[in-house]
Amino acid sequence: MDLSHRFSKEELALLYEEVLYTIRHRLGKPEQQHVGDSQELYSYVQKAFGMDAEEHSVIMQQVMELESPIYCLKATVKEAKGILGKDVSGFSDPYCLLGIEARSQEPAHPDHKKRMKAVVKDLIPEDQIHRTQVMNQTLSPVWNETFILEFKDVETASFHLDMWDSDVVESMRHKLGELTDLHGLKRIFKDARKDKGQDDFLGNVVVRLKDLHCWNDQWYQLEPRTETYPERGHCHLQFLLTHKKRATTCSRTQPSYTVHRHLLQQLVSHEILQHQAGSTSWDGELSSHASTVLYLHATQKDLSDFHQDMAQWLAYSKLYQSLEFNSSCLLHQITSIEYRWVQERLRPEQKAELAESFQSLLTYGVSLIRRFRIIFPLSVPRSMDRLQSLLRVLVQMCKTKAFHELCTPSPDLPQMVSRALKSGTTEWFHMQKQHLKPMVKSIEENSKALSKLLLEVIEDLKQCQKIWNKLFSTNLKLNIFSIAYLELESLVAEHVQEQLHKVDSSMSRPTAESLFDLYRKLQELYQMKESLPSRYKTPREERCQREGWSSQLRGFLDPTHSPTSLIAHQAEQAVGVWCQREHHRRVLGSSLDGVGVRAGGVRVPCSCCAVGEANAFIPRDGPLALSNFHQWFEEALPLWLQKAYTTTLERAQRAIQMDQLKPYGYHKHSTSTVDLSTCYAQIMTTWQQLNWPDPEKAFMIMVNLLEDMCKISLMYCKLIKERAEALSLSEQNEGKAANKLCIVVNNIEQLRLLMLKLPVQLDWAQLEQRMRGIIDPQQIQNALHNQLDSTVACLDHEVRDVVQALATKLEKGIARHIQELSSSSDTQKPEDSIIPLMKFLESELQYLNEHLVQENFKSLLALLWQHTLSVLSAARGPQVPSVQHCQRLFCALKSLELCFHAEGCGLPLETLHSAAFQTLETYLALCSAPSRKLIQKYFSKRIQQQLDTSSEKYGAVTIKALYRPSEQKLRVEVLNATNLIPLDSNGSSDPFVQLTLEPRHEFPEVVARSTQCKKNELHPLFDEAFDFLIPSEKCRQEGACLLLTVFDYDVLGANDLEGEAFFPLCHLPGLDTEQDEADMARVPQTRLPLTHPKPTDEILQLLESRKRDKEAQAFVKLRKQRAKQSKETESVGTEGSLCLPQHSSQHQLTPIFGQQRSPEPGRVA
Repeated sequence: MDLSHRFSKEELALLYEEVLYTIRHRLGKPEQQHVGDSQELYSYVQKAFGMDAEEHSVIMQQVMELESPIYCLKATVKEAKGILGKDVSGFSDPYCLLGIEARSQEPAHPDHKKRMKAVVKDLIPEDQIHRTQVMNQTLSPVWNETFILEFKDVETASFHLDMWDSDVVESMRHKLGELTDLHGLKRIFKDARKDKGQDDFLGNVVVRLKDLHCWNDQWYQLEPRTETYPERGHCHLQFLLTHKKRATTCSRTQPSYTVHRHLLQQLVSHEILQHQAGSTSWDGELSSHASTVLYLHATQKDLSDFHQDMAQWLAYSKLYQSLEFNSSCLLHQITSIEYRWVQERLRPEQKAELAESFQSLLTYGVSLIRRFRIIFPLSVPRSMDRLQSLLRVLVQMCKTKAFHELCTPSPDLPQMVSRALKSGTTEWFHMQKQHLKPMVKSIEENSKALSKLLLEVIEDLKQCQKIWNKLFSTNLKLNIFSIAYLELESLVAEHVQEQLHKVDSSMSRPTAESLFDLYRKLQELYQMKESLPSRYKTPREERCQREGWSSQLRGFLDPTHSPTSLIAHQAEQAVGVWCQREHHRRVLGSSLDGVGVRAGGVRVPCSCCAVGEANAFIPRDGPLALSNFHQWFEEALPLWLQKAYTTTLERAQRAIQMDQLKPYGYHKHSTSTVDLSTCYAQIMTTWQQLNWPDPEKAFMIMVNLLEDMCKISLMYCKLIKERAEALSLSEQNEGKAANKLCIVVNNIEQLRLLMLKLPVQLDWAQLEQRMRGIIDPQQIQNALHNQLDSTVACLDHEVRDVVQALATKLEKGIARHIQELSSSSDTQKPEDSIIPLMKFLESELQYLNEHLVQENFKSLLALLWQHTLSVLSAARGPQVPSVQHCQRLFCALKSLELCFHAEGCGLPLETLHSAAFQTLETYLALCSAPSRKLIQKYFSKRIQQQLDTSSEKYGAVTIKALYRPSEQKLRVEVLNATNLIPLDSNGSSDPFVQLTLEPRHEFPEVVARSTQCKKNELHPLFDEAFDFLIPSEKCRQEGACLLLTVFDYDVLGANDLEGEAFFPLCHLPGLDTEQDEADMARVPQTRLPLTHPKPTDEILQLLESRKRDKEAQAFVKLRKQRAKQSKETESVGTEGSLCLPQHSSQHQLTPIFGQQRSPEPGRVA
C-alpha cells in the first residue's frame, strides 16, 4: 500500500527537495546510532519517497544549485563550577567572552598550542565577540544565556570562550574590611601592582566545530594561559549546529514544524509499510536512516522539543487512522505534549490544527471501539493489548490540559464510549442474526438458528465478562458486560418471542427437542444476570438471589409420564390442581399458568452516562425482558418430560439385556448399574437445565419424577433377577450361578444407595422451603418422603430375599459338616475334627466377601450365624452328650466365633454374642470340662449361693478364721450356732459341726474335723479351735472353701442334716499379708446362714453321666446323700436342667435333658 497519494506530486517533490538539502548541508559528527554515509541516506530517502533515478537526479541537481544556508552555532552558556576566587573575599565576579575564530587553514606552527590559549579579544574581531552577564561574588555562576554564532566553514572554525573576573575600583578600607585570610592579603598586594580596573583571567575553553555533533551538552574544563593554577574549574556548555536562510521552497514558504511533520509522516508511512510483521505489531521504532534524517532536519531547523513532539503527534495520529499500528507511540507523544504544554507557544493556526487532530482521533477511536468485536478479535494475537493501548491513549488525551483548552466544550469520553458500545452491540446482533438466518423456513430450522444465535450471544457475553470488562473498567470505569447484557437480553427476548409465536401447540417431538435446546440457551443467558451489579436487578430478583434458589437448586430430573400412584394425586390436591390421571401431562403443561406475567416488559435505558454513571442503560422501571421466559415453553414441557422418561427407560432395559453380570472393573456391581447411574446423572443435568421457576409446577414435576424413578428402580430389580436366572440356566457350574446372585444383590444394593441420596441431590429441603405457605408440610411428607421410603423398603426386601437365597445354598453345607463333626471318633482331637468345617467356610466366605458389597456380606453372615448356632444346638443330642462330643462342639463354636468376627472385619461381637450363643457356650463349656473342673465349679456355685443368701430359716453358724502365712496354717474357731431346726422328737437337737476342706482333690491329706456334740441345744455354744496345714496357693484355687456341716447326732441311725455353710478360702484374713496377725481376737466374726442342697443340679447331672469316672461318681454319691436329707423341694423354672432358648430359625432347639423329670422316690422334696 502506497500512501504517497496523501501529498500531491508537486508537494512530494518540494518535500524531497527539502530532505535532499538537509542531507547535503548536514553539520556535525554523526551520532553513534545514526548513519554517517550521506550516500546511504540519499538511497534511503529515494525509496521512502518513491523516486526513480531520473527524478532523483533532477531534484538533486536543483538542490546543488541552491544557495547554501548560513551555518550557525547555537551556543548556550549554562553554568560553571570550581572556578578560582580572585577577590579579597575569596570569590570572583565571573563573566564570559565568546566567539568563533575562522582561519583559512590549520596552522602547523610549533606554538599552536600556545596560540589556542590566547584570549578571545586578541583573536576575534570585537563586533563578533559576545559577552555574558557578570555574576557577583560566586564560584559557581549560573547564566543560561544562549548566543547564535555564524560561521562559514565547519572544518576551520573554532569556538572560543574566555572567563574573566570583573574588577571594580574599591577603596583600600573596603578591601581590608573584606579580608578573611592570608591569601586575601596577598591578593591586596598583587592588586596594588596592577592597573586599576584590569580584569583577572579565570580560564578559557576552545572547541573545534568539526569535533562537535549536531547537538552537544557537556562540561568542559577551563584551561589556563600559563602553567599557574592548572585546575581552574569547569564550564557547562550546550551546542546546536543549525541553519539560517535555507534556500528550499518549503523552508521559505511553510513553518518549520509543518515541514518537519510532513517529512515525519512520509518517513513513518514508509517504515510501517516496510515492517515485516505487519503494521499492528509496529511499535514506533524508526530505522537508523529515518532517525538520522529526522534528527538532522530538526536540528538544522532549530525545532524545539515541544514542536517536535507536536509534529510527531500530528503525523502519528493522522497515520493511525489509515495505517493501524501500536498506539503506544501516540501515548508517548501525548504525554510529552502534556509535559511541555504552554498554550502561548502556539499560533492560532497551530492550535486549530492540534484541536482538529484531537477530535479526529477521538472520533476514529470511538468508531473502533464500537466495532471492537471485529477490529480486535480474540483470535488475533495481541488484540487485547491493542485495544487497551487505544483506550489508554484516548483517556490520556482527554485528560490533557491541551485537550480541555482547545476542545471546548470537552466531549465526555465514557458517555461516547457507552453509546458506541450499545450501538455496536445492536449492530453485531443484527449481523449475527442475518448470518445465521436458516435457508429452509421451518420451525425446526428456526429453532436451531435461534439456538446458534444464542450460543454466539452467550459466548460474546462471557468474553465481555471475563476479558473485555477488565479493560473498560480499568480505563473508563465502564461495565461493558452490563451494557452488552442489557442490550442483548432485550434484543434476544424480542426476537425469540417473535419466532415462538409461529410455533403451533400441536408440535412434533423433533420440534419440542429443538425447543428444549433453545430453552437451555435462554436459561443460561438469563442466569448470567447474576453477574450484574445489584443496582441492575429488581427487588424481586435480589430477593431470589439472597434466598439462593436459582444457584442452590440441585438434583435429578427423571422425566415423567402419566402418574398412577395415589401420592401423585395427593400432590395435585396439595397444590390446588384437579385433574384426571389420564390428562395429567396436559395439566403439567398448562394448568399452572397463573404465576408471574409473560415477558415483554420494555426496558427503559438511561439517557446519559457520565463518569460517575458509567454503567449505562439500567432497567429501572421493570424486570428484565427474559424474567418469565419459561412461560413461553409451557406447551412443550410435557413432551420434554415424556421424551426424557422414555429415553431413560429404554437405556435401562437395554443395559440389563447386555449385562453379563460380571464385576465392572474394580467394583462388585455390574455394568447395568453403572449405566443406570449414568442415566440418573443425565437426568440430574436435565433438571438443573430445566430449573423451572414456578414453585408449584416444580413441585408437581418433582412428585411425578420421584414416582417414575421408583418405578424404574423396581422394574430394574425384576429384570435383573430374570437376567440372572436366564444366565444361570446356561451355566453348569454352581459356583458361577452363586456369583450371578452376588452381582444381583450388589446391583440392587447400589441402586438402594442411589435412591437414598435423592433427598440431598434433589434438595428437597429447599423445595419444601419454597412451598412453605403453599402446601401443608404433611402432604409434602406423603408425596415425597413416604413414596421414597416405600421404594427403599422394597429394595431392602429384594436384597434380603437374594441374600437369603445365598444363605440357603450355604446352610446345607454347614449342617453337613457339623453332622460329620458330631459323628467323628472320640479318639480324634477336637482341633482336627473341625478342619473340614473351617476350610469349607473359609473358601465360601472368602468367595462371597470378594463378590458381595460389605453391607450385603454382613447381612449374609448374620443369617449364617443364626443357622450355625441352631445346628450346633441341635447337634448336642437329646441326652447328656459325652465329654469328647461336647469338646468337639465347643471347639467348633469358638472357632466359628473367630471366623465370623474376622478380627473386626466380619460381624461385631455384639451380634455374635446373642442369648442363644451365650447359653450354648455356657452349656458346652460345662459339658466339655474335666470332672475335677466341674467339682470346682460346683463349689464355686455353692459359694456364690452362700454369699447371696441372707435368710436364716435353717439357722446360722458363727466362726472366726485366720491364715498364718509363715506357718502355712489355717486356724478356725467355731463359736456357736443359732436358730437350728429341732429334728428330735423332744423338740430339740443334738448338734455338732463337721469341718472339711473342699474340693477334696485339692486337699487330699486334710481330714475332716468335728466339734463336740451339744445335747438338747438349738443355740449351741461350741467355742472350739481347729488348725489345718495347707499352702496358701491352694486357698486361691477355684472353688476352694471350708465346708461347715451341722448335723443332729443320732445314736441309732444316721445323723440328720441341720444345714451346711460354705466359707471361701480366698477371703481368709491374713492370706494376702506377709506378716502374721498375732491376735486371733482382732479377727472379725463371720456369721454364715445354713443352707440345704437342692434336689437337682446340672453339674451333678453331668458328673453322674460319667459312669466310668470313679471320682465323679463318689462325689455325686456324697452329694446325693446330702440331697436326700435336704428340706428343699424342686420347683418349675429352677436351674434343675440346662435348656437352650427357642430360635426363630427353621431349626427348633430342644432341652439338653429332654423334658423336665420328677424327683426320684425317697428324695427329700
